[in-house]
Formats: sequence, structure tokens, C-alpha cells
Amino acid sequence: MNNHSTHVHGKRPEKRDLSTSSIDLEVESKNNKISDSDIMHTCNSQIINHIQLSEADLECISQKMHALFKADLEDMVRSVVQAFISQVITGINASLNDKIASLTQDYSHLKNQVAELLFQADRAEQYSRRNCLRITGIPEVSDEDTDNIIVMILLLYQNYHHMNLV
Repeated sequence: MNNHSTHVHGKRPEKRDLSTSSIDLEVESKNNKISDSDIMHTCNSQIINHIQLSEADLECISQKMHALFKADLEDMVRSVVQAFISQVITGINASLNDKIASLTQDYSHLKNQVAELLFQADRAEQYSRRNCLRITGIPEVSDEDTDNIIVMILLLYQNYHHMNLV
């Protein structure tokens, strides 16, 4: 707490009479048999009567108090929000890291499945082309085994070709 005095605007209260001190009141109380509570009440009443603040003074005090409370409240809210944001970001990062790990594992699994399916599709395509060979110039009879004829032609071609190479 600082010891600086605050300039008060408006009308200054009248100076109190210093001719009667609290010591004089105590002596007077002993003579008149006044109780301590009566003395305190009298002193408080005198002090309250001497302190008078104008509306401008009250407004100035109110504004300064508001500014002080506002700054303290803003600092407190800022620190709470920053701590909360830090916790939220940590939670979100952990959740995102878990999701990324899960998606990476799913991606790897799906990539392997795609490779296997491509291999199977290639094999099926090769197998389906086996019967798609078209040979022209050879007459076909209705009850013939065309696969057997093709195999024999290829064997004859291979033997002929093998003989020419030797």
C-alpha cells in the first residue's frame, strides 16, 4: 500500500476544531460519567460530519477503483484462459496423434490389400487370355478339341524352330 495522497476534487471540508482533543473528551467523560461507546459514537459522528465528498469525487474514486479491478480481473482471466488453452491443446494433440497413428495403420493395411488385389486381377486377366488366341487358316470341325490342336501346332513350331537354330 502506498503512502501517496490522492488529490480530491471539489469543495474541501471545513477544518475541524482542534481545541477539543480526544484526551479532553476522556477527561470530560470522567467528569460527566460518559461511557467509552458514547465517546466512540461521538468521535465517529464528528469524523463523518467533516468528511464530505462531492459527486465528482465519488465518480473519480469509482473510475479509479473500476480501472484497478478491471486490470486485475483481466490478468486473472488471461492466466486462467491460457492455462485452459494449454490443456485443451495438449488434449487435442494427443487425440490427433492417436488418430494419425490409426489412419497410418489403416493406410498401410489398405495399401497391402490393393497390391494383393492388383496381383490377383493380373493373374485372372492372364488366365482369361489363355483361350482368346485366334488362329486363322486352319479348318475347324464341330467336335474337335481346339486346345489340343493348338498345343500340337505349337509343339511342331517349337521343334521346327529348334531345328533351324541348331
